Amino acid sequence: MGAAKASTIEKLDTYLRERRAAYHQALAPGLDDDALAAWEGAIGASLPPDVRALYRWRDGQIAANVESLFDSWMFIGHATSLAAWRTLNELVATGDVAEGAWRRGWIPIGSNGAGDHLCVVVDEDPPGRVLELRHDGRARPKVADSTDKWLAQAMKKALRRIEEESSQSPEERYQDLLSALLSGVVSSQTYERIVACGYTTIDELLGMDPTLVRNPAHRKKLNDWLAERGLVWRTYSG
Repeated sequence: MGAAKASTIEKLDTYLRERRAAYHQALAPGLDDDALAAWEGAIGASLPPDVRALYRWRDGQIAANVESLFDSWMFIGHATSLAAWRTLNELVATGDVAEGAWRRGWIPIGSNGAGDHLCVVVDEDPPGRVLELRHDGRARPKVADSTDKWLAQAMKKALRRIEEESSQSPEERYQDLLSALLSGVVSSQTYERIVACGYTTIDELLGMDPTLVRNPAHRKKLNDWLAERGLVWRTYSG
């Protein structure tokens, strides 16, 4: 008999431990059955099995960890999820959010820190669909049919990116990283990619381009970006 197939959560744990160790270490301990039951009691609905498995593994990331799990989504703990859920319910009740723009059956599991949420739908049959809740629009695009599928798709995308980078020259990796940082469109893996490429300071990262080394505006932008995420690199004051 062959070995049992690893679950998505087991694959996620391995991926984060091996590829993003700092992020993995900044995850909160998982919930026990009593805590999960209390959460379900508060929202008046049952969580899909894959969501229960995810939060039994880890209860989101600690507050000091501001990196995203995948794409722009931070993995939020159940207390943060419940607080956001209650706030959105209150906003509908007061008329500050239009009816239809939010439903009680949408349970946040991710946040980008800008008022948007990744939600699991629990009031459908079958439950479990994952959608994006954008605060500045009525569209609620579906991300995946389930949390398990979203995690699997996101991991596959991240690993494909790693494979693509492994075939790049150092100059190509440098230009790719620099473009991402200066554009402000930064993926959740950007910091890890910088470290993986062997850059340990901003001066070293920018050292391949003398024009940018002499441009204090660009260097300040990079430092500000890092500071917002609690990353401590050399501070530029020139």
